[in-house]
Amino acid sequence: MEDAMHIVKSAEPAMSCVDPREAQSVPIRADIAEIVVVRHGQTDWNFEHRIQGHSNVQLNEVGRQQTNAVIKEPDLREQNTGKLQGLSVSEAANVYPQIFKDFRSRRWDLEIPGGETKDQVYQRCTTCLQNIGLKHKGERVIVVTHGTVFRSIYRRACPKDGPAPKVQNGSVSILHFSGEDKWVMKSWSDHSHLNQTEDKL
Repeated sequence: MEDAMHIVKSAEPAMSCVDPREAQSVPIRADIAEIVVVRHGQTDWNFEHRIQGHSNVQLNEVGRQQTNAVIKEPDLREQNTGKLQGLSVSEAANVYPQIFKDFRSRRWDLEIPGGETKDQVYQRCTTCLQNIGLKHKGERVIVVTHGTVFRSIYRRACPKDGPAPKVQNGSVSILHFSGEDKWVMKSWSDHSHLNQTEDKL
């Protein structure tokens, strides 16, 4: 996957539905931006459980079926995982056991050598999404991004809920943004539309 998040602004007015599978949707107020967040399509590295980081890994055939991405926004790219990029989970655990342990930790302040902390990802991506939301109130914006960004979005919208539930490749989540302190997660990791694709992660 190219190392930046992709964004497309819908030309139609923003519509909202709690269940993204419903065909009907209801117009939202002009002071709310609806941000539809899609986890990027599958890559071979996802399938092989490799730590992707900022590596520019192309979508595999399943991933090409799952997503069609456009405008790039580098602040919404995946966490830079430094020394761990490109290693499988088992390789990372064997070659860099402490770094891998820090990477898998729920702590957001641990820096990966040569990379960045989850807190740094959180700061850059939530600031970027906030700016998108302020710019596109009354509209729907679709963004395609990575797992750590999803976890950051969940942490920002649902700070009392603990760690984010798993996010599947190609899944869709819907976020409503109406101001700096008003982030509402309307749906999370819906992947019912992927029934036609091959086996998924």
